[in-house]
Amino acid sequence: MSDFNKVILVGRIGNDLELKTSAQGKPYLKLSIATKAFRRGAEGSDAVEATNWHRVMAFGSQAQHCSDYLRKGSTVLIDGFLEERKW
Repeated sequence: MSDFNKVILVGRIGNDLELKTSAQGKPYLKLSIATKAFRRGAEGSDAVEATNWHRVMAFGSQAQHCSDYLRKGSTVLIDGFLEERKW
């Protein structure tokens, strides 16, 4: 079986978008996306809602389009790959 790294998120933008430019002059954008998950509470009680936050980056023309058309609170579908960083 081959390796596969794909992520699809559907959520709402949680911050004001700020288009920035890299040292090489290319645009980039950082987004915070909120997604909701519903889980069963302890001992079969009602479902509990939890909000998960995801940090997403867009580069180049995608960053420019996001900046032009999206605002805080907009619903978005993100299709990309997962990259883990260790601090």
